[in-house]
Amino acid sequence: MTWTGLDHTTIRAGYSEGYVMPTLLEQFTDSRAGRGITLHGNPDLSPERSQNYELGLRYQNRGVVFDGTLFYTKSKQYITFESCANGHSCTGGDIYVNADKAKSYGLELLAEYWVEDTPYTPYLITTLMRRQITVDDFSTYKTDVPAISGQFGVRYERSFAGTDLWADAFVQASSKTDKKERDIQKSGKESRHLSGWSTLNFAVGGNFGDEGQHRLALHLNNLNNRHYRASVDETPATGRNFVLTFNTSL
Repeated sequence: MTWTGLDHTTIRAGYSEGYVMPTLLEQFTDSRAGRGITLHGNPDLSPERSQNYELGLRYQNRGVVFDGTLFYTKSKQYITFESCANGHSCTGGDIYVNADKAKSYGLELLAEYWVEDTPYTPYLITTLMRRQITVDDFSTYKTDVPAISGQFGVRYERSFAGTDLWADAFVQASSKTDKKERDIQKSGKESRHLSGWSTLNFAVGGNFGDEGQHRLALHLNNLNNRHYRASVDETPATGRNFVLTFNTSL
């Protein structure tokens, strides 16, 4: 549902329901990829159900774009994982389980400003979020979700000799995260903590061809060579690196 009664402004509201079946990986596959411990599949997983609410506003005028969305999601049988020591049939490592319920809420923001008569657009994209998971009598907000994350930078766009060129210099960052395990004494784990992090990045590319069907881009990532993990259960991120991509449409 949208309302456009104000100049250059759109207000929107939405409601949806989600139904997510567990994947074959979550049900039947044991893996060690990335996390260093075995993550067991669980054939008894139930589908995850959710109710989603959104309220948003978008303003666009004279080079200014602002878009904000408040969101709230509540889920039943939320698919997550926990230690095998918490009364499960597996031995060692973690296992996929259904949490009794989970709720997530927050704010997504996008703001940008095209500097008139120039090819430059400073921008900010960020998400503020909290998530609570409840399993039996255990409930926590320490769910490996950063309170704030996103990126800010300057984008460059210009056409030259029939080619649409672009460049993007930006900082990607996240606040600290914590993860609290259910029944720490049984699992042998402790509440785990990761510090916040930020990386400096640069990308450049262009579209060329009669219809701009060819796309070439070079991404220079983590130029400050920051050692970090994006979440508790992920492997350490790659240090300074580059990625070259080419796409074409036939």
